[in-house]
Amino acid sequence: MDEKLRKFLKVVELGSFTKAAQQLHVSQPAITMAVKDLERELDVKLFIRQGNRIRCTDEARLITDKARAIAGTMHDLRTELTELRGSLAPISVGMIDSIAEQIFRRPDMQEMVQSNTSHSITVDSSSRLAEAVVLGKLDGAFIAQSESSNNATLTVSQLGDECLVAVIASTAKKSLNQTAPLPYISYNEASATAQLVSSALRKREISFRPVLYSTSPEVMLKLCLRGVGFAVLPDWQVAPYLKDESLSCLLSSKKASNVLRPVQYVRRAGSFEPRGLRVFADTVEGLLANNEK
Repeated sequence: MDEKLRKFLKVVELGSFTKAAQQLHVSQPAITMAVKDLERELDVKLFIRQGNRIRCTDEARLITDKARAIAGTMHDLRTELTELRGSLAPISVGMIDSIAEQIFRRPDMQEMVQSNTSHSITVDSSSRLAEAVVLGKLDGAFIAQSESSNNATLTVSQLGDECLVAVIASTAKKSLNQTAPLPYISYNEASATAQLVSSALRKREISFRPVLYSTSPEVMLKLCLRGVGFAVLPDWQVAPYLKDESLSCLLSSKKASNVLRPVQYVRRAGSFEPRGLRVFADTVEGLLANNEK
């Protein structure tokens, strides 16, 4: 991609000439010069300064869309040429933490993806991962179904459901006040999973009050075991604790306590799908299918 366009896109992404220079490891005057050269070349004004902030003009937004499409095309071309030569194309893959942990805690799955892909992994929230795919930072991502995937620039595939279970420390369950809202260890309030779980709890007429928000199921599990409140966590994660009875299902049975979280595979619409990315998609789909048994 043209260096002027690359520098321009980084300014758009970060909203700052200074931050763009820092991330690209160049001087700020180099960024400023690249943007000015692009403005002269296209005979447009790209940014409007508002105090310490900058705002994109309509022309800048149009160029951003076109430049991202060019960057995506060049990336796809390099990937296809690599595979045409019989080599594994390097890919950048994103996934929510529960999917990542399930893959990399199992030696068979870890061996499968390591033998058939050349990859880097980003673990983050669904909304951030979907945005990273749109921006071309990731080739694909495995996320919880959310509004962030409702984007015309994304191709979305439903892979299956991850089973979550509402659990509480067995000692805490014995002393529950059934008339008061139950203390609840929640996922990050703005996350798709938090909204999904809250909706499921209300449908089952469970009155709750969040006492803590977290992005980490591992932290939520530890707090739940300490009796801080109930949590809704991946089935595979809580299974050993239900077996040794340190945790109990919140409701009368495990089936009644289940919440199904749809998992999606997202990538840029119209983009070339590398073999390695398909290996990940098949692995995650198989993982979810196996969990349903």
